[in-house]
Formats: sequence, structure tokens, C-alpha cells
Amino acid sequence: MNTQVWMTTIDEQTQIDGKLRIEGEAHLYGRIQGKVIGAADSLIVIQESGLIEGEIEGCDLVISGTVLGNIHAKNRVIIEATGKVIGDISSPRLVVRPGALLQGRSSTAGRSAAESTTM
Repeated sequence: MNTQVWMTTIDEQTQIDGKLRIEGEAHLYGRIQGKVIGAADSLIVIQESGLIEGEIEGCDLVISGTVLGNIHAKNRVIIEATGKVIGDISSPRLVVRPGALLQGRSSTAGRSAAESTTM
């Protein structure tokens, strides 16, 4: 049995163009232009300085930075007070903290899509 936990950090000076695949936990401080794909049990944390321009797929996402693209999460998405999402979110659980920006549609399991929300 493999009990090793992986953690990846993309620092502020790093820019990635293309597809990024994540196993385990990742903290993104830099800029990614392209698709971000997390494994079934992934935790993707987009820090305040982080900018993602593209689609994100993963299990759990915490957004303190900016996402310009659609998000598909298997478990939950948390948009922190400093977070900005311009795009649609599909996730069973969605938390939007006061001060966060969500401009797009959100869809949770068993519910209809909701119109744009700003908190």
C-alpha cells in the first residue's frame, strides 16, 4: 500500500502554458494558461497571487486567487474572500465567502444552475 502524500508548489515566478496534471495536493502561486487536472483525491489551492486561465478539474478546490475558466469539482469548491472566478462551476458543494466574486453559473448535484452571484 502506497501511503506517500505528494505536494506540489508552483511559485509566483512560474508560468505554465499547457496541461498540468496534479496528484495529491498542489499550491499554485504562479500563472497557468491551460487545463489543470487533479487526480480523484486531489486538493488544488490557488493562492492570492495565483492566476489560472483555463478549465480546472479536480476533487477539492480552494480559490484565493483568480480563475478565468470553468471549474468541475468532484467534492467541493471554496472561493475565499480574495478569490475571483469568471466562469461556470459544477460541484456537489460550493462555498462562496463574503467578498469573493463569482461571475458565471453554478450547478450542484440535484439543483438547477444559479445565475451569477457576487458576495
